[in-house]
Amino acid sequence: LLIIALIAAFIASNISYSNQGKHYSDIIQRLKDIIITYDSRGGIDLGNRRFTLKSSGYNDSSVVLGGSITINYDEVLEVQSEKPLYLKGSSKDIYDGKTWNGTFGNGFKRNYFQVNDNISELDINNQTPTNTRRVSIKPLSSYRNLFVPLNTALIETDRVVYVNDRTKTAYFNNFNKDEYSIEYNEYVMPSNYYIDKNRAYQSIVDEFFSEELQLYGGITERTKNLVAELIEDEASDMDIVNAIEGYISDNYTYSLNVSPVPSGQDFVDHYLFDTYSGYCVYSASAVTIMLRIAGIPARYVEGFKISERSNVDGVYTVTNADAHAWTEAYIFDGVSYRWV
Repeated sequence: LLIIALIAAFIASNISYSNQGKHYSDIIQRLKDIIITYDSRGGIDLGNRRFTLKSSGYNDSSVVLGGSITINYDEVLEVQSEKPLYLKGSSKDIYDGKTWNGTFGNGFKRNYFQVNDNISELDINNQTPTNTRRVSIKPLSSYRNLFVPLNTALIETDRVVYVNDRTKTAYFNNFNKDEYSIEYNEYVMPSNYYIDKNRAYQSIVDEFFSEELQLYGGITERTKNLVAELIEDEASDMDIVNAIEGYISDNYTYSLNVSPVPSGQDFVDHYLFDTYSGYCVYSASAVTIMLRIAGIPARYVEGFKISERSNVDGVYTVTNADAHAWTEAYIFDGVSYRWV
């Protein structure tokens, strides 16, 4: 890898502008895409290897949020599964009013997952799962990242995989169209989830998940006041989640034809109080920020939402129209903390 990097740098620095053909930029970018560099902590900097909704026709959320889009129906995955599910491609935690970006590009650790290896430490939930299910994924386009369900416990592939310990996003070392399999756990919400939160470990949670509680200075007072009003009578984390999610579902309409956010205005504020319409990027951004205001760690996630309509004998054909953004929240469910 070092040799390749040096060669790429040499080529780039020794081709005069007049001799750089029309494909020069593409070639150099391709070399950069292939090279994996290591950060000072021994983690891996994946560069632009991360999945974004841009590949499915949306704007790149790391550049600009929202705006009118046109979705295409190109087939991208074949998924064998017992039921529809969400498949995470990327997770972002830093919101600045205009974009979502992640602090987790570095800090990946290298794991070799061989077929039939019993590697199950990916799911760190300390509860006993209700079910363990299996899903097989065949990419129809070349992706570098794996698409994984929440609570992924086992990845089976003969390729080298890099897994982020914190977000549980996963990547191959290069482009991949080979099929891979995943086992994931399911948990049933305890019947007593509604009890008041046990605050014994709350300070630890707040410290460890500081990125997932981050609120930049441009969050408006009317956004904060709205959250305070919605959760005033809610006792538990799950009650808060349901109150915020229900408010968005009941009061905002779905639309792909939306106007750009006025310069200087916060994206979430514009959605909540001005447009009252948008698509998944809008609702996921709003719910993530509103949960953080309520004190619940939350992440903005992009990937695919598999729908029942694409099911043929247990095989789901996933298209770019199934690309989706949603929120992951870290809640106390009455028994323990976990991501939902």
